[in-house]
Amino acid sequence: MWSPVLGTAACQRHYGASVTSSHVCTSGDHGKGTCQGDTGGPLVVEVASEFRCVLIGVSTFGFGHTTSCQAGLPSVYTRVTSYLTWINARI
Repeated sequence: MWSPVLGTAACQRHYGASVTSSHVCTSGDHGKGTCQGDTGGPLVVEVASEFRCVLIGVSTFGFGHTTSCQAGLPSVYTRVTSYLTWINARI
């Protein structure tokens, strides 16, 4: 599925200070987004010129993670680049 990425401030309008620069949010428009049980799932971007996808986020929370899924509300992912030092130290 394709879903636009939101800026931090736009995402904070829905979730407040729970969203930081260590997160990336997608819009949830058109019924697209995460739902209960999706935590830990990937957010990838396609790098068409290199014929590959890159992991940029891991599903963390959103409105649908605690109740029924709600279209139009952002999904929140942990930004992978915020933890690359930690990840690289463990692989």
